[in-house]
Amino acid sequence: MENEILNSSPAVSASVMIVSDEVESARIWAFSLKQAGYEVCLAGFSEKTLRIWSDEFPDIIVLEDLNSQMDVFQFCSALRQEATIPILLLTSRSNEAYQMEAYQAGADDCIPPPVSPRLFLAKIRAWLRRSQVVPSVALDQVQAGEFRLDPDRRQVLIPGGSEVKLTNLESRLLYLLMVHPGWVLETNYLVDRVWGHFGEGDGVLLKNVVYRLRKKIEPDPGQPRYILTESTIGYKFQASGEGAAPGNPASEKQVSGSQENSPGGHNRQMFSVRRDVEVEGRFRAGRLAVDLPQLKVRHTSQLRPDVAFRQG
Repeated sequence: MENEILNSSPAVSASVMIVSDEVESARIWAFSLKQAGYEVCLAGFSEKTLRIWSDEFPDIIVLEDLNSQMDVFQFCSALRQEATIPILLLTSRSNEAYQMEAYQAGADDCIPPPVSPRLFLAKIRAWLRRSQVVPSVALDQVQAGEFRLDPDRRQVLIPGGSEVKLTNLESRLLYLLMVHPGWVLETNYLVDRVWGHFGEGDGVLLKNVVYRLRKKIEPDPGQPRYILTESTIGYKFQASGEGAAPGNPASEKQVSGSQENSPGGHNRQMFSVRRDVEVEGRFRAGRLAVDLPQLKVRHTSQLRPDVAFRQG
């Protein structure tokens, strides 16, 4: 099935992508969604869909597995590598083993038969309530130093005048770093914002995205000048390109697994941490502060509240 857009009213609240090899069934679901005020994109299970799905900026993806010739679990897993939005699986199978495999592949919900249009729409609304924040297309372009990022097109202009195409996750991470230049953003904050509060991100996946992003925008990814690591804390964007001290190469490499490498003891001695600190004139017990004047760390409560993404 070729991708097709079903235009709806100007008051569209969200966009739903339906991936199915059953044309008639998919169009029935699409009709129900359109009647409820959603924009709908129909696509088939194909390599092309995996390549271009993000161009449609969907808020939620519905996979319909009735008689697909493609491995739906493999397709779902490939989507989940980049998609932070909810993925729902409409399936004709109701056995537990199938559903367990679907969840392991990255699906957020399995919807076995029978399911009415009313229940289907209720599930769509419920998942959108949990996941939807500010759309990427609503974010303005941001400039820091010689870098200019266009979140809508997912492209960044780098020093020298070249335009670099970014993936969804790379664009989201770079946006967060660029709107807080010079500030260290904590790892947990970045994971929550890039993958969403209900996403599958962690510190290891964040390292992988940093590694890929540096390969695209740094003159020498092994000696980064712009995206810098602050051990045990997080990352910062140095717009001036002054970078780290010579001989202090990037620690991020393409990694796998569930745990991050523990930093060496010498890194811990770079700064001291104290609790029960005075922040902006108010006493906040139990908060952490860094006793190093040139190291500016921003916690979640100190960051721009409008910097959030639609989970796509």
